[in-house]
Amino acid sequence: MRPGLPTGTVTFLFTDVDGSTKLLHALGAEAYAEGAGRASPLVDKSLVRVRLSR
Repeated sequence: MRPGLPTGTVTFLFTDVDGSTKLLHALGAEAYAEGAGRASPLVDKSLVRVRLSR
């Protein structure tokens, strides 16, 4: 095993935007990417809160 890799249980989280294709066409690529970029930090903050509450 390479050093620096996590050990034990590792969890991957995949998220999906419901209706993302329609939203992409309605907003345009630039606005859609901007919104998607704002969503990632929100998910990160939520995961930190969950982790801290354990």
